[in-house]
Amino acid sequence: MKSKRTISVMMIAFIFAVSSCKKEDEQEKTVSEEETSEVVAKSMESSNSGLIEQIEESVQMANVALQNPICALQYDSTIQKTYTSTSRTLDYTFNWGYQVNCSNNVPSDVTFSYNSSGNYSSLRMDADDEATGSIVLTQLLSSQSSYMANINYERIGNQESNFGNNSTFSSTLTITGSNIEVDKTSYEILGGSANFTISGSRDNGTNYSFSGMIQFLGGGSATVSFNNGNQYTISI
Repeated sequence: MKSKRTISVMMIAFIFAVSSCKKEDEQEKTVSEEETSEVVAKSMESSNSGLIEQIEESVQMANVALQNPICALQYDSTIQKTYTSTSRTLDYTFNWGYQVNCSNNVPSDVTFSYNSSGNYSSLRMDADDEATGSIVLTQLLSSQSSYMANINYERIGNQESNFGNNSTFSSTLTITGSNIEVDKTSYEILGGSANFTISGSRDNGTNYSFSGMIQFLGGGSATVSFNNGNQYTISI
C-alpha cells in the first residue's frame, strides 16, 4: 500500500512538473506583455520621434498658423529626423500636411496628417516601421492656455527585443484618443487618455494580441494599462 501511494505521489509531481515546463515554454514562445508595452512606449516617446513629438510639433505649427490664419489653405512639409548616441539611434522621414479650418471665417480647428518611415535602435528594443497619424486641435482662443487634441494613429513594423523573451516579431499598433490637453506654450501633454490595441506574430509563427488604455499623467509620463489590470509607467 505504501509503495502504491509513493508511486501516485511521484506521478502527480511528474505531471505537475511537465505542466509547469509546458506553460513556461508557451510563455517563451510568444511575445510578452512587457515587450508589447515597450513597443507602445517607443512609439510614443518624444525622444524617439514618436507620437508625442508629433503632437508637440503640431502645437508649434498651429501657434504659427493661427497668428495670421488662412482658412482651408493646405500646408505641406517633409522633415528628416536622425540621432546617434551610445545608447540609441534613429532615422525617420516625416511627410506632413495641415490646414486651418474655419466656420464663418473664424478658425474652428487645425487638422494635421502625417506619415513616417524609418528605424530605431535602443538598449531594450530595435525596430523598423512606418506610421500614419492624424491630429485635430481645438480650443483655439488666445485666452485659452491649452489645446484639446484628438488623435488617430497606426504604426506597423518589425521589432527585436533585447529583454524578456528576446522576441523577434511583427506588430500593428493603433492608438485613438480625444480631449487630450496640450499646453500651448510648453507643448506638454497635461492630461487625457487614449485606447490602444497591438497585435502581430513572433518569428516562430505564434500570434499575440493585447489592448488597453494609456493615461497621460503630465510631467512627461504616462501609464500603459492592459485589460487584465497590469500597468506599466512610461516616459513620454
